[in-house]
Amino acid sequence: MTIIETENLHFGFNKDKLVLKNINLKVEKGSIYGFLGPNGAGKTTTIRLLLGLLTPNSGNIKLFGKSMPNNSLEIFNNIGAMIEMPSLYEHLTGFDNLEITSKIKDIPIKRIGEVLEIVKLTNAAKTKVKEYSMGMKQRLGLALALLSEPQLLVLDEPTNGLDPQGMIETRELLQKLNEEFGITILVSSHLLSEIEKLVNHLGIINNGELIFQGTIQELHDLKLGNSFIRIETNNNEKAIAVLQSAYAINHNSEYGLEIVYQNREQVANICKTLVNEGLDIYNFNITTNDLESIFLNITNN
Repeated sequence: MTIIETENLHFGFNKDKLVLKNINLKVEKGSIYGFLGPNGAGKTTTIRLLLGLLTPNSGNIKLFGKSMPNNSLEIFNNIGAMIEMPSLYEHLTGFDNLEITSKIKDIPIKRIGEVLEIVKLTNAAKTKVKEYSMGMKQRLGLALALLSEPQLLVLDEPTNGLDPQGMIETRELLQKLNEEFGITILVSSHLLSEIEKLVNHLGIINNGELIFQGTIQELHDLKLGNSFIRIETNNNEKAIAVLQSAYAINHNSEYGLEIVYQNREQVANICKTLVNEGLDIYNFNITTNDLESIFLNITNN
C-alpha cells in the first residue's frame, strides 16, 4: 500500500515563481523514507502541502489512498507530525504539555504514560520543559506526535541542533517506532550521513524539483558507478589489450588506465591477470566517492 503519493505537484507563493515543480513522491507503507535536500530546496514546503497547511497550485495529493483535501479529517487522524522545532509550553512539565494535547484531541489520559515510556521520558515527566535538553525537547515533540497512535509520522529536520548523542537517540527511537509499532515515517533532512543510517527509501529534492527517488541501495549503486580502479603498468597498451575483453577500460594519460570498480574479487582478478601476463604494476588504487559526494554531485548538477 502507498501511504503518500503526489502527482505532478506544483506550488508557488506567487504565480510568477514556482517553489515546487512536478513533485511525484511515493512512500510505501512500513518504510522509513528520507526526504533530502539542501536548505531552501523545498522540503518544508512539500511537507506543509502534505499536511494541508498550504494548497497546491496544481497536482494531486493522496494519503492512505484517499485524495486531499476531500478526506482531510479522516486522513489527519492517522498522522503525527513535527515540523522543525516542536512548539512546547516551557513553563509547564512534560506531562502537562501532553495532557493539554490529549484533552484537545479527546485522547485517554493513560496514553500519556505510554508515549512517555516510548520516548524514554517517564522519569522527566514532572520536570518543567525549560529544564529539558534539546534532545529531550525533540523526544517530547515526538511524544506529542504519537499521542493519537498515528500510522504515519511526518518529521521535518528532527535532528536539527542536536549533538551526536541526541542524533543517535533520535535515530534509535525512529527505528523502534518503525520496527515495533509498524509506523511509516517520512523524515526530511539536509544531512545525508545521518539519514543513510536510518532510511530504506529516499527522495532528493533540489531547487524545487525531485531529482532522485529510490532505495538506499540504488543510491549506493550510484556511488559504485562513480568509483574507479586506476592502474599504471610498465606497458599500459598491453595491459589494456589483456583486460579489455573482460572490462570496459578508459585510457587516461595521467593514470594509465581506468576501470569502473565493482567489488574486491574484481580487484584480485585484475592483479592476477596482469602479473600472469608478465606486466609490472607501478600504481594501483581505488578512488571512491562517499554518499555525501554523490549527494553533492546530484544536487550541484
